Amino acid sequence: MEIFFNSIKFIFKDIIWSIIYFPVWWYTKGAFSILQKIGGDIKNFAHDLNLGILFKYLFKPMYGMTDIWSRIISFMVRIVQFFILSFITAIWIVLLVCLFIIWLLLPLFVLYNIIAQIGLLPYVQ
Repeated sequence: MEIFFNSIKFIFKDIIWSIIYFPVWWYTKGAFSILQKIGGDIKNFAHDLNLGILFKYLFKPMYGMTDIWSRIISFMVRIVQFFILSFITAIWIVLLVCLFIIWLLLPLFVLYNIIAQIGLLPYVQ
């Protein structure tokens, strides 16, 4: 008899509570965890592209050449490189934000499709 009660307890406590708690976790702790991972990914991506170092040495001549034309060429090359890498970083940020929005909407999409398959919603063509 104890096995029966333990089974019922397991079903109600663990399985049903997990199903009920899942949306709360998804939109609170889960979303916060994903945002932290996205923030770390953006920071690592910018660090891998060395944007800070590139900006730090923007006015330093390349290869130690100190004449005016070398300084102008170095400045132009670094400006172009800085804008290209900043543009790539911006595209990466937009992609991660779009993926986060999809991640937030995924349970609603699944729930809508489950309700539509059951037949509680009218079929839309």
